[in-house]
Amino acid sequence: MKIKLYRLGNYLSNEDNKKREADDFINDINSSLFDDDIQLDEKVKESDIDLDVVFVETGGAEILFLKIFNELKDNILLLTHQKNNSLPACLEIKTYIVDNNKKPYFVFAPKEDICVRQIVSFVSTFSAKREMDGANLGVLGKPSDWLIASHVDYKKVKDIFNFNLIDIPYEEVKEEIDLHKIDRVPHRRELENKWKGKKEDLLLSFEIYCAIKRIINKYNLKGLTIRCFELLKDYSSTACLALGLLNDEGIVATCEGDIPTLLTMFLIKHINNTSSFQVNLSKMNFDNNNYECLFAHCTCPLNMLANYNLTTHFESLLGVAIQGELSLIDCSIIKINPALDSFFAIPGEIIRNGKESDACRTQVVVRIEEEYVADIFNYEKANHLVIAYGNILYQFYELFDSYYSKYQKTLQMKANEDKH
Repeated sequence: MKIKLYRLGNYLSNEDNKKREADDFINDINSSLFDDDIQLDEKVKESDIDLDVVFVETGGAEILFLKIFNELKDNILLLTHQKNNSLPACLEIKTYIVDNNKKPYFVFAPKEDICVRQIVSFVSTFSAKREMDGANLGVLGKPSDWLIASHVDYKKVKDIFNFNLIDIPYEEVKEEIDLHKIDRVPHRRELENKWKGKKEDLLLSFEIYCAIKRIINKYNLKGLTIRCFELLKDYSSTACLALGLLNDEGIVATCEGDIPTLLTMFLIKHINNTSSFQVNLSKMNFDNNNYECLFAHCTCPLNMLANYNLTTHFESLLGVAIQGELSLIDCSIIKINPALDSFFAIPGEIIRNGKESDACRTQVVVRIEEEYVADIFNYEKANHLVIAYGNILYQFYELFDSYYSKYQKTLQMKANEDKH
């Protein structure tokens, strides 16, 4: 992937030595970036993604920056080696960028290897945006009746993220299920070996999975959410296994028609190319300065589980659900709010898997720091949350902010036009 590189230096003395230092700095960075298939290139006409890199080599580069500003993309990554007054020049340039309605990002680490990690993180953000651009996300049926605060504005989803929310009637899902057609089912033999209930119940879950897959192919969906409790009334079954399989194969899928959770998981998927887990916050234990939360649901992606069994859906004791064990690892707990203007995000540590009889099937106990307890109660995040492996809070912030700041800029420009 080629990223357009602009180099700005205003050399007044020791020109050869200082230029050689700057050359070595960029060469070292590009050598390390090679493994990530990224190169900073002055000769390329324009970047492969919506990001340009400006290497500020010296003080006094501000005047040179003005000459190229109008040809730069809306997102500008400022790079400094912190020599020859390049850092203060960067700070001046950064303020100018903000004042002129573009978005600056700052890479300022003193060592090339740290700079490389920062560059990769920013490039990954904008690569994710390119991959997600114009994605179709299906809403199979409407949100469940109890999600009274989880509805979203479809136009706002389009305006902010450029995702297309496609309403697909539940009757169409039902028609596909009624074909009783089983196509290819991933992990089928393994699933059959793990299921101890009636064979016809597992086959029905396979039929539900395959019905949803056919709808995915019909509408070219990259993700979906389904009003799954209708399946209990019509088939005495659920979509739990289907959603676990879909997320496992990279198609982001949520239950209960929860669109904010779908959007959250869709962004997470494109940050680190891994699945995430839609959960209920089922219990909290804050005794003796030990802050623990039990999260649970019946739809965990198989590729997040160290081990799993198949059982029934928790509330109904029907269908086929997933009861699994997650890895004991640092995690992130995230949720875009239904207004789409902010998100809840805290770090945690998965310390054990749960076995509670009065919670959904796959359960994890997550330890959080005391400082985040108030956030759980005070942030308007609605029902579900999302658990992702690792601390991806900063990457999620950068990705969300790149969308929302552009949306705000568009609104401001429209407001200014309306005044005139």
